[in-house]
Amino acid sequence: MSLLVYTGLPASGKTKAIITALEERKQQGEKVLLFISAEHEELTNRPNVRDKGLMGCRDQAKSFPIDHVVDTKTAVHLMADLTEDYTVAFDEAQYFQPSIVGSWQSASERGIDVIVGTPSQVQLDLLESTPHERVELTVKCSCGKATAVHPVYEDDLVYP
Repeated sequence: MSLLVYTGLPASGKTKAIITALEERKQQGEKVLLFISAEHEELTNRPNVRDKGLMGCRDQAKSFPIDHVVDTKTAVHLMADLTEDYTVAFDEAQYFQPSIVGSWQSASERGIDVIVGTPSQVQLDLLESTPHERVELTVKCSCGKATAVHPVYEDDLVYP
């Protein structure tokens, strides 16, 4: 059906966009699944990053239940069994192995809507030959006059 890819700097709204899309689709009666990689220690050390935990974003009012915190091999296996009445999302997708890209492509071709947030450059390169929509989200520079080119953090965002 579709393959939607969100890219951009941290704090540009990628996770919020994914949560909003999943909320809208769930309200319309669609089946939705949210996948998070279990292959990155700093991500999985967060207390909310677990099956049935909540994925949040910088907007405190927004969160969404996590269905699967799994490695790439398990995600590929789970994706193979899905039918076209699903929407699946992968946030912080860069933590999945590049081999996940084939599953995104296959699922999209089978009529499953796939939403990907923060893919790695290798994953983006592998998607080059696949029809997909890429949405590049931006943030304003602290000067207020330009688009930011790199983030500067005052808080520890790895372990908020």
